[in-house]
Amino acid sequence: MKNWSIIAKYFFAIVPLIGIFVFLLGQSIDLLSDPESFWTIAVGNKAEKFEENFYEKLLSWNLAQQMLFLFCRNFLTFTTIINLATSVFWIYSIKNHKAEGTGKFDNYKYALIILCGTFWITLFYNMSLTVTGATKFMKWYNYISWLTEHSIPQIAMLIYFFAFYKKINVTTNNKNIVLMWASTISVVTGYLVFFTITGLICQAVGSFPFFGDMSSTGHYPYDILDLTSANKRVNLPGLTPITQWLACIFGFSAVNSVYFVGGYFICRKQGLNNVTN
Repeated sequence: MKNWSIIAKYFFAIVPLIGIFVFLLGQSIDLLSDPESFWTIAVGNKAEKFEENFYEKLLSWNLAQQMLFLFCRNFLTFTTIINLATSVFWIYSIKNHKAEGTGKFDNYKYALIILCGTFWITLFYNMSLTVTGATKFMKWYNYISWLTEHSIPQIAMLIYFFAFYKKINVTTNNKNIVLMWASTISVVTGYLVFFTITGLICQAVGSFPFFGDMSSTGHYPYDILDLTSANKRVNLPGLTPITQWLACIFGFSAVNSVYFVGGYFICRKQGLNNVTN
């Protein structure tokens, strides 16, 4: 089939968006139809992992507060941001399909950087499911999200990029390579640092817990970002909240570096030069 590659790009672009919508819809129905049941499952049965009276605070939310939580929970997570970014990339690549790899944004550099995030939301999420056994507690929309936002299109797009996508004019300039590496590192670490800072500020001023049950105080999209003693959900042996955060940043950066080195040399090996059409 001659057009299989453009069909694949439509698949990469559309399916994650469907997953985002379905998860938002399912979670919204559960929360808005029965807040008490929703928060009992998420928080009430494990209240010791959250700040005091957190369950009661969540139950007291009005409709506007519930909607604000749903927005933050569904659009400010790393998973959603990366899936939106990759969908935009593939949509642009569809428009530029006949000259794949030569566009301002449709090129191996942007793909290598953005797909670093895809690598993480696929690898890390599926590893965490194996460790935690969370699949036993999934609802129907969790399963759809798992398949569409963390698995099938993500694995397929990584395979497509590294095996079939045209890598045009791959740089050999050391300065450019270092800049690409730094950009790749910042995909994950930039997100973590930004939401650590915003979380600390929100926590210090006692603001609305935007992320609900996602962290002990609701001020962080991921509990590992909480550097204070309020973090009751992630306490690695022998580490303080600060040192485990630093270990997390170092670990992500180290794995991202391995991803970049491997990805760059694949691009270098497959690279085509001086292609203008």
